[in-house]
Formats: sequence, structure tokens, C-alpha cells
Amino acid sequence: MILRTDQPYDWKELWHHTNSVLRAIETLKKGDILNEIKDWWNELSYVPDFTNALYRLTTLDATGIFHVSGSDYVNRYDWSLKAAQVFGLDQSLINPIFSHELNLSAKRVNVNLSNEKLFKLYGIKMNGIVQGMNKMKNNFIHK
Repeated sequence: MILRTDQPYDWKELWHHTNSVLRAIETLKKGDILNEIKDWWNELSYVPDFTNALYRLTTLDATGIFHVSGSDYVNRYDWSLKAAQVFGLDQSLINPIFSHELNLSAKRVNVNLSNEKLFKLYGIKMNGIVQGMNKMKNNFIHK
């Protein structure tokens, strides 16, 4: 079994790297401007959804390649706006930019991993970003 995911997010332990949702929350909580990219698209994956899907697939002895990613295909700017909305933060601090403004040495491609196979074959439904971030907010445990 091969599982593919994209942009996992949830609260983190001290030894974890941050993720895009936490980066947005932390930046906005400080009152800093958040430059966020309008032309990079992804499906954010709520980590508990991923772990639940992994557990179900392994208990069902599933084989194959599965996209275990969120249900919404959205650009980074829009997901930051949704994070600000869910967590009650100032959306006006989010500044839309385009990826070419970053002058990166390598071009990034948009990732679109459909999780339809998970649902059709096994009834596994992944949350969209608002639902996932609401669950994240409701499961807040200060680390």
C-alpha cells in the first residue's frame, strides 16, 4: 500500500516542524503581515484524518495507491483566509502574492490529489479545510 498526502496540518509537538496552517496562525497572532501565495494550489490534509484512513486501510488489508488528502483544492492565500476566519484572527494582515515574486530557483507545481478512490472503495471521507481546522481548533491542547 502506498499513501500519498499533501500539506499535513495539526497542532505540533515541540520537536515537530511547523506546517502551513500553524505558520499562518502564529504569524497572525503576532500581528505580523503574512505574505501568502495565490497561485500555489493544494489539498490540506488534517493529520487525524490521515491517521484514521491509514488505520482503516490497514485493518481492511487494502492494497494499491491511495491519495489520503483533504477534500478541498484551494490556493494558499485562500486557506490562510479560512484559517484566520476559523481562529478569529485578522484577515487584513494576509497579503496575496504570486510565486514568481519569491524568485525561487525551482518552479513549484500545483498538487491535486483526488481522494475519491478512498471514498468509493472504502467509504473513507476526508474533511475539507474549514471542517478540519474547526476540529483542530476544538481539539486545542496547549503544547
